[in-house]
Amino acid sequence: MKSSHIGWLAGVVGAAAIGTFFGVLYAPDKGKNTRSRLNYRLYRTRDRVNSLLEKINSTDENVFSKEAQEEGKKIIAELSERTEDLSSEIDALISQIRTQK
Repeated sequence: MKSSHIGWLAGVVGAAAIGTFFGVLYAPDKGKNTRSRLNYRLYRTRDRVNSLLEKINSTDENVFSKEAQEEGKKIIAELSERTEDLSSEIDALISQIRTQK
């Protein structure tokens, strides 16, 4: 291995160590608490999106044009799907972290 590669590798390892040190030093809370808080916010956002969906679906259909209704339903369906995907990813990450302990 060339000495320039060793210097580059030492720089990467040193930067990672410094980044980890400051990340731990300035972390706002324990990882478990942060993950729990993120999960709570994600579920809360999903509930709010579902609530908005119910309000829009129960609103008098004459208020919005048919085109606006269709576009709104598409957006809400996409948001719901993304929220579910994120929720599944977080659950998978949490279970993966738990199995690694």
